[in-house]
Order: sequence, then C-alpha cells, then structure tokens
Amino acid sequence: LKDPNPKTRRYAAWGLGLLRDTRSIPALVAALNDRTEKVQFDAGMALVKMGGKAVEALMETLYTGKTRARSQVATILTWLQDETAMDALIEALHDKDPHVRAQAALALGWIRRTKAVEPLINALYDEEPEVRMQAAAALGWIGDARAIEGLVRLLYDEDYWVPYSAADALGDL
Repeated sequence: LKDPNPKTRRYAAWGLGLLRDTRSIPALVAALNDRTEKVQFDAGMALVKMGGKAVEALMETLYTGKTRARSQVATILTWLQDETAMDALIEALHDKDPHVRAQAALALGWIRRTKAVEPLINALYDEEPEVRMQAAAALGWIGDARAIEGLVRLLYDEDYWVPYSAADALGDL
C-alpha cells in the first residue's frame, strides 16, 4: 500500500480485502487518505469485506481522520450496517465538514434505526443544503412520523434541490 505506483496500491488493497486478514485493517484505514481516489475506494471496499472487525478502527478515523477519510468512513459504515456505529455517526452530524455531515446523515438513513430520528430532524436545519437534503432522505427511509413537521418546512427551502428531497421523504412516510 506504500508502493509509488497507484495501480499496485489498488491491487494490494483489493488483495487484502480478499484475504480478510484483520492485521491489515490499520494499513487499509490509512489508505483511505491515499492521494489516488481509486486506491481510497479499493481500501474502503477491502474494509467492508472485513465486516464488523473493522468498525472500531473506522470509528476512530471518523473522529480523528482527515476530511476525505472521515467522509469515506461514514459511507463504509453504511455498507457495514453496524449498530455499534450509530453513536459515532450521530456525532458526525456535527462535524465541521459539510460533506462528512451529509455522509453521516445518509449512513444513518440506511441503517434505519429510530434512534437517529431526532438528530436527523436537527440536521434538517443545517446551514448546508447537501446536509439538509441527505437528512430529509434519511428520515424518509426511516419512516418515522416525527419528521413530518421539519420535512414540510423544507418544502419552502431556498435551495433548488432540498424541497424535492423533502417531498420525496414525505412520500415515503
């Protein structure tokens, strides 16, 4: 994963995922910060193949990693559907980076637990349209009626796409 050739790094990440050797988790998590997006992707897919064994390291990265890695970790946790990641994802709704907040909202929607409803309702008031849009979608997927008031308010959002996401979510409730 430290080879100068990005293709070699990609194949290394891919191979480590196939082996599912948990000793490679720290190196794969570090590869989420690789300068090449395809290496980052393959490292993420390898971590998904590790399953729940990678969750602890991923949650640590969600708290302390670089912005790109934190965003990817939220996505990976979505694929893993791991209940233990709920609190970390809820905290990530308050991350300084809007893309991380949006990915956390998306992840919480895919995990579909009512524990996330109130934090996602609060995310409907985020300053960034991408976060509001993903929070609305997530609330639609969860399907909890507590979200109705906040989603109706978003129908009048000044951003062009947010009202569409809110209307879609309301249709899912």
